[in-house]
Amino acid sequence: MKGISVIIACFNSEKVISTTLKHLQNQKHTEHIAWEVILVDNNSTDQTSAVAKTTWAEKPIVPLNVLLEETIGEAHARKRGIQAAKYTVLSIVDDDNWVDEDWIFKINTYFENPEIGLIGCAGKGEFESTPPEWFFENQHAFAIGKLYEGDFVDITDSAIVPGAGLCVRRKIYDNLFKLDWKPFLEGRVGNKQSAGADSEMCYITRLLGYKIFYSNQLTFKHFTASHRITWDRLTRMFEGF
Repeated sequence: MKGISVIIACFNSEKVISTTLKHLQNQKHTEHIAWEVILVDNNSTDQTSAVAKTTWAEKPIVPLNVLLEETIGEAHARKRGIQAAKYTVLSIVDDDNWVDEDWIFKINTYFENPEIGLIGCAGKGEFESTPPEWFFENQHAFAIGKLYEGDFVDITDSAIVPGAGLCVRRKIYDNLFKLDWKPFLEGRVGNKQSAGADSEMCYITRLLGYKIFYSNQLTFKHFTASHRITWDRLTRMFEGF
């Protein structure tokens, strides 16, 4: 069915999920677009699901489907969300991504081109406290900053885009699931840092014959808590890359 399914994988996200959902509730120019939000609680030990339901009930702009995935790991949570999705385009939004008000509208416009399989975008930094000096020359590792020049560019030949804010055509995952595909890279597993799942999806998209684009006009604020900006985390991410 034509439309957009926003998928949010969460693990102990009660402190950030409310603001993320409120940005989705503020979408403009979506009157003629079918879309939904699927939140997958990856066996959290806090009140993630309850906070999400309470927040959404204040302004239920579209349906919110809250699911539980007991197997810990971002890849498992996303798969649960993708399998539950109704629509042809999947928008992967992290629990700390504050999307702009034209997020749904622009995604819908971009995917009118049937050759496009995946789109990456630029995250803008939003910080709990001032980051250390070394952060800004390494901000791409935290899915913040511009990777390519141009408003909307074809990067199929060299594509590497962040997983945060990634949008992908549902058919790609349908093909993979029919093959009983299991990712080499699982992304985050609970509090364990990993990396590279986004690059794997770019590679798969090319192998399946789709184009990959990057947009500097499709943007979100990436809220980054202070405890996530550490040199130790950066080195573990680079090991993953």
